[in-house]
Amino acid sequence: MPGPPAAAADALPQAVDAVEQALRELRRHALNEGQAEHLATMELAASALKASLTTTLPTTCQPLAEGAEKKSYKRKHRTAQETSSMSLERQNEFADAAHVQRGLYPELPYTLFPSTFEVPVSAPWPPNLHGKTLRVCEFRQLYRYKKLDAGIVAAMDAIGFVWDLSDHQWETKVAAIATFQRLHGHLAVPTGFVVPENDPQWHVDHHGLRLGRLVVALRTRADKLSPAKRQQLQSLGFIWTIQASISWQDKMEALSIFRHLHGHVNVPQKFEVPAKDIAWPKRLWHMKLGVVVSTLRTRRPKLPPARIAELDAMGFLWTMYKNKGPKT
Repeated sequence: MPGPPAAAADALPQAVDAVEQALRELRRHALNEGQAEHLATMELAASALKASLTTTLPTTCQPLAEGAEKKSYKRKHRTAQETSSMSLERQNEFADAAHVQRGLYPELPYTLFPSTFEVPVSAPWPPNLHGKTLRVCEFRQLYRYKKLDAGIVAAMDAIGFVWDLSDHQWETKVAAIATFQRLHGHLAVPTGFVVPENDPQWHVDHHGLRLGRLVVALRTRADKLSPAKRQQLQSLGFIWTIQASISWQDKMEALSIFRHLHGHVNVPQKFEVPAKDIAWPKRLWHMKLGVVVSTLRTRRPKLPPARIAELDAMGFLWTMYKNKGPKT
């Protein structure tokens, strides 16, 4: 026996609002929490749920004619690939909005929209689009199914429209990791490291990014990354494993031995204490001393003054200078 249509209709706005709120939270946290790999899929699912709430539910709440239920069910459960379509007029609305977005951020090499975008009711947005909700995830899905007009696709390509949100977010992560490596000379990113806001050394896309947590998430999910993505990180010198907590005493002893053997404590980033070497105590074997040194440099602001003084007395180098070679 069908439920009362009025009750379902009253609950509909709250249900749609809940889905939209969840989707906003998902987008806000995805990159920082290392979930961008699945963002596009989850957004498509949320979009489908909203579409179901706003179209299917009101219909199913109405009494069906005898014998019509089976036919209605089949009609509403066709696959998206069989039924998805968009008029050329509607496609042009997406293109118009994308060109406005491109003009707002000329410094970016791409044009990016979230999966759902509500057009502002103000200039420079076209008046005919004011207040409209653009379901960009559906637009991208139609692109994957090759159901968009060729002229529209060419126009979007010309302004660097991001067709694959997941790929774009992955490249954003990699670029942030590469920037850290360029600035610090290593990838021993402290867990609490957050990209500073308004720092011109970092791309605007990275400002506020919790890079330390992102790196931890990548290590945790290493077995789920494709070989190509693992190789991409490997080429940057990504550190896949971090040793268990090393005591301060062991760190200082290792640095002291390194200085005795090499005459300095400018430890190469990839240096690992050799095993079965009588110059080193067994408990220090395999210690990634280069990573330890890199981490100490990065964490200097949080080190107690006494420990900084201890390292200074040893001749510790807080800044790693690179020999760029003679200018040509």
